[in-house]
Amino acid sequence: MEKEQEALTMDQAMQAQHQQVSRLMRELESAGEAAAELQAKVDMAAAELRHAESAMEEQLAEMRAQLDAKRRELEKSTRALHTAQAGYDEEIERKGEEVRELEASVGKLHAFTNQTKSFVSQVQAQIAKREADMRTQLQLMKNTMAFSLYIDESLTIDVTDVRTTELMVKPVVVHPSGCSYSAATVEAIQAEAAANGTEPLCPQTGDVITGVVPNLALESILARYLFKQQVTSPSFAVEKGDGRQAHRPAGPPARPIPRRARRQGAPRT
Repeated sequence: MEKEQEALTMDQAMQAQHQQVSRLMRELESAGEAAAELQAKVDMAAAELRHAESAMEEQLAEMRAQLDAKRRELEKSTRALHTAQAGYDEEIERKGEEVRELEASVGKLHAFTNQTKSFVSQVQAQIAKREADMRTQLQLMKNTMAFSLYIDESLTIDVTDVRTTELMVKPVVVHPSGCSYSAATVEAIQAEAAANGTEPLCPQTGDVITGVVPNLALESILARYLFKQQVTSPSFAVEKGDGRQAHRPAGPPARPIPRRARRQGAPRT
């Protein structure tokens, strides 16, 4: 009985050990599967790492190439900058020399300008004196010519308004033609042009009348001519206007301009 009891106890112990071994085998198999799965993950991670390292090396190589290209461009730009700086310094020096020469020239020009101003002032003074002398001589010549015209029968043409064929009253000169008319004639021409919406035109030349000034020389000649008419005519009338006296013979109207004068036009005065 004791042996059977021992055998039974040993059999139960062996069964317990066998179950423990089976459990350990199952745990070992589970651990092996987990280890295999972990190894697969490790292998996959290692492959990804190698791929990442390869990509990184490619990117690093590309970045190194770009860095080398940028370095070469920087060196080229640096050399160009040094060359430009040297040229700029030379240009500054040359421009500085030009400025100094220009300043010297300006100084000489100022001196010459001052000298020229002094000379111009002297010349202007001489010109003013010469103009005054010429005006005096011209006035004398006008008086002489006027006196000479008195003895010529053609004087009538010079003092006759070509538009009205009558003696001028308050003679004026129109610009730019330089022809002379009575002030009333010019006013009538300007009034007609304004009414028609056109430019006033000189009857003799057809030029547009841009200005009117009194013809004092012709007025003086006309006064002497009328004075001569007073001396030779028994009757005359006196017309007053703008402070001056204009004498016109009484009786028949003034003689019209001869046909020759009408064709040629009265001389510009």
